[in-house]
Amino acid sequence: MAGIPRSTQGAAAALSVAAVATVLLVPYLPTSDGPHHIFHGMVANHYGDPARGYADYLEPGRAVTSLGFHALFGVLESFLPWRRAVQAVLAIIVLVWGWSYLLFASRLRPERAALGLIGFAAALGWPLYMGLFSFSLATALGWLVLALAIGRDRWRPLDRLGLGVALLVVAMAHLFPALVVGLVLLCIVAFRSEPGTRAKEIAWLAVMGLGPLAIAAWALRGGPGELLGSTETVGLFDRFRLLAKASVSGPTWRGGLFAVAALGGLASFAVTAFRRTDDEITPLDRAVALAATLLVLAGLVAPLHVAGWEFFAPRFLPVGLGLGLLLLPVERLRAELGLALAGGWSLAAIVWAGWFHRDLEARTAVALSGLDAPITRHGPRLGVVLDPDAGLPRSDAWRDAEVPFIHPLYNLGLLYAAAQGGTPSWLFTARSALHPYVLSPAGRRAFPPVHDAVAVADPAILGDPEQRRALLDFLASLGTRYEDVILYGAPGDVAALKARGYQLDVEHEGLGIGRFQGCPFRLSLELDAPPSAPVVVRCSYSLRQAPSGEWVVPPGTAPQDGVILVDAARCLCGPVWYQIFVDRDGSATPSDGDGFCEGTDASGLLARPDAKGPGSWRCKLRGNSAADEESNPP
Repeated sequence: MAGIPRSTQGAAAALSVAAVATVLLVPYLPTSDGPHHIFHGMVANHYGDPARGYADYLEPGRAVTSLGFHALFGVLESFLPWRRAVQAVLAIIVLVWGWSYLLFASRLRPERAALGLIGFAAALGWPLYMGLFSFSLATALGWLVLALAIGRDRWRPLDRLGLGVALLVVAMAHLFPALVVGLVLLCIVAFRSEPGTRAKEIAWLAVMGLGPLAIAAWALRGGPGELLGSTETVGLFDRFRLLAKASVSGPTWRGGLFAVAALGGLASFAVTAFRRTDDEITPLDRAVALAATLLVLAGLVAPLHVAGWEFFAPRFLPVGLGLGLLLLPVERLRAELGLALAGGWSLAAIVWAGWFHRDLEARTAVALSGLDAPITRHGPRLGVVLDPDAGLPRSDAWRDAEVPFIHPLYNLGLLYAAAQGGTPSWLFTARSALHPYVLSPAGRRAFPPVHDAVAVADPAILGDPEQRRALLDFLASLGTRYEDVILYGAPGDVAALKARGYQLDVEHEGLGIGRFQGCPFRLSLELDAPPSAPVVVRCSYSLRQAPSGEWVVPPGTAPQDGVILVDAARCLCGPVWYQIFVDRDGSATPSDGDGFCEGTDASGLLARPDAKGPGSWRCKLRGNSAADEESNPP
């Protein structure tokens, strides 16, 4: 590649092969948010497929940003299996990041080009493992824009046009890196321009940035108050930990050494500037130092999350630390030694990534084992993940994690919906301006209630047998309203789901995918005359929860041989409660003036403690005839 020293190109080619091999090492790389992007990409390519049912609940959004992964995956998945398409996109991200960073380093200072080799390892870092695919692709493209920007001392009109278009492409891929790149370009213009032309050059840069600014105005039009409210604070000492853990990540020699080297570059620049050895500092050095300082400070002081945007602060670090690293005066070493150190560390960091990918594959093998099952779904799917961390340290223990905040299985339900169809219970649909697909108005009305995906994985609940059993009862009841349930937990959890009336299409250790069948219950209502008011029949696993099934016999329904049959077909197996009452006052809740079955209490409750299969019960209603109404006034 033009501009990269020949001595470095061979090492870069070898690292490219190693990095891509690391991506291809596992059929699927488990990440936190990756399934969201994969699902949206599958919806885009299969929206019109009635078997998958996406159009029944979703409609296209109005997103003009965060489309980087979406666009590439959509093209590749049209002729590749979806997992191969994901691998291809990740390989592209790694290659573009690595070569673009190397080109930027070479143009910044050719004698420091060896440091650019580190970009191939940095691409296999925290943003990728968090599943921030569009963010990672936009950051990779951002390095290319910066390399092109410093390729000429003076920008011609055609250069300005090209850079403006490139910034727009980065913003469409993901807004955040585009704004970061804009800040770096502002520093470059401020330091590289002649004093008399500085204001003019900054004005031209503003014109070049009109596209990304328009996208920002559209995507963030909810108002600054919505985005500036911090939702979590982290102490300053922990922020310094994040410099290592939320950038390249990995063990101390990987993530920690990268962060220390970047801070060392900033410190080296500060020492050189303090000594006033101006001949050793170029305007570009000053621009890079200022931009790196601002971005690293933002990573240290900005909120960890802001409302509507998780992991806000760490997003400043990939470019901030990457810039700081290039200020290390590696040219003071022999060229061969500098190349060996940078290339050797990068290769070791890539090898660690390969080991980490295989470890993730082993940890998630059971959870992903049903992806190839011959299942086709088109309705709502309830994803329940009781071990979202796949045995890694939980998010509240991120200080002990080599890759913090990662939940490889948290969004497992989306992955199954992408592979087999149906609409998952949790997906990015909050803001039409940010997400390619959102729930349609009809989809919102039709979609069943959802659970708190974070609360169900609470160790305090899962560690208590009684609370765990109650949680599984609740989830089994909730799942009756979905086309199926995708459960990942312990083998006993799958057995509990099956015992509650689920027909399992997949049952493998702690993974169960099942559709609710229930234990049918035939209720015979004995009446002397047609009911004078609606007869309400409800079933629920718990008196404290909403009914999981309800049947209403309309008033005036004629009994056959003095009996009205109610087939309560979709009630849970096992212990359940039935509630039967004549709703004489129209309140839809039992009251003193309503009619009840003989033998039940004043609430019309009937316990069925052990329903392992179809059952029946005869109920003689009180409070239905005119005489009953006189003796039981409302």
